[in-house]
Amino acid sequence: MRLGAAKNFSLMTFIKAEYAESKMNDVQFAVKAREALGFELNANHIGSARRALGIETNAPAGRNGNAPNHALGIEVAELTRLFNIQQGELDELRTKVDILIRDRNARRI
Repeated sequence: MRLGAAKNFSLMTFIKAEYAESKMNDVQFAVKAREALGFELNANHIGSARRALGIETNAPAGRNGNAPNHALGIEVAELTRLFNIQQGELDELRTKVDILIRDRNARRI
């Protein structure tokens, strides 16, 4: 997913202001940035923008001296966010089914 120019500018401004002091890795920072900026993005967006700005990663070095590839893993905060979204959607569906059942039973009487 590519970000448009306006979103990319907002993201880079946010990274420049917040990334280094956050002590978060790219995946964790993506969750923070998504909540702050209000649009979908991921660790790849953070990493690309961070590198373009010349900002080093906050992630610890991996065994080979490079930063680990966080794009392959999903952090607990992201999983929790997705779970909560799905739980809300499931609750909405339950409510709609209950209304349909109630309306159907009302018509039989």
